Amino acid sequence: MVTNVELDHHAHYSCLQGVKDVFQRFARLLPPTGLLVLVAGSGGEYLAAETPAKAVLCALAGTAGSPAGGASYVAAVERMDSGGSRFTVLRDGEAVTPVELRVPGEHNVLNALCALAVLERAGVPLAEAAPCLGGFSGAARRFQEVGRHSGVVVVDDYAHHPSELVATIRAARLGDHHRVIAVFQPHLYSRTRYLQREFGRALTLADEAVVTDIFASREEPEPGVTGKLVVDAYLAERPSGPVAYLPRLADVVRYLQGRVAPGDMVLTLGAGDVFHAGEELLAALKKRQGDLARHGE
Repeated sequence: MVTNVELDHHAHYSCLQGVKDVFQRFARLLPPTGLLVLVAGSGGEYLAAETPAKAVLCALAGTAGSPAGGASYVAAVERMDSGGSRFTVLRDGEAVTPVELRVPGEHNVLNALCALAVLERAGVPLAEAAPCLGGFSGAARRFQEVGRHSGVVVVDDYAHHPSELVATIRAARLGDHHRVIAVFQPHLYSRTRYLQREFGRALTLADEAVVTDIFASREEPEPGVTGKLVVDAYLAERPSGPVAYLPRLADVVRYLQGRVAPGDMVLTLGAGDVFHAGEELLAALKKRQGDLARHGE
């Protein structure tokens, strides 16, 4: 199953073609009796011609991968909100079974559709497999609710690539929140240097954004490469903001304390330790409420 092919891990791949070549070699390892599941519009469709195995395409109804466009498995979405989704699986244009998910976002609909395609090939009927997906509550650090206090909900997600940010912020916006405030911690200097514009553009999908300094992980610092590059890219897309560059997580917590209001969602994004900002924000909100109670306010 290949859900997307994009340029990433820039320390190893200098261009998209390098990534595509690796996936191509991987797909060619499949035997003729194997199965390759692809997603319409994901950049991986070219792999169908690179494997001796059968290749099937999954898509959302109404996209380029509709049945007329050659998709074998299509999700006809009937409901999609912050609580999940409901859709009908169409196989070769024929309605087969309904599916209900507890995890939000179009990307999770496509993930579920791909999983069903694999399960059917493994011998599990779609109508039998579909109800099991309704029990999936998500993976750790993937749109994981950290907690709620004072009318503010904090959600954490491991998203660290622009496409992941887009999918996660769009999922967050399916709710009826007053504002979605995205707190993004870039991960890796090389990724930030190459994808700064894409990161900035993705963050404009939130109502407000906060960018921290880069979580270095396995890389050495690069002169001039900081989270401010992402902020500058954001401002190039949306000059009026609101966006803030706060390198330290402690400053992020103090900043948010003075800005969040009931009905807001704070979305922490990144593969580093940005989730601590969400945890500490909730602790600060609880402390503030306790202090007000003690003073009779």
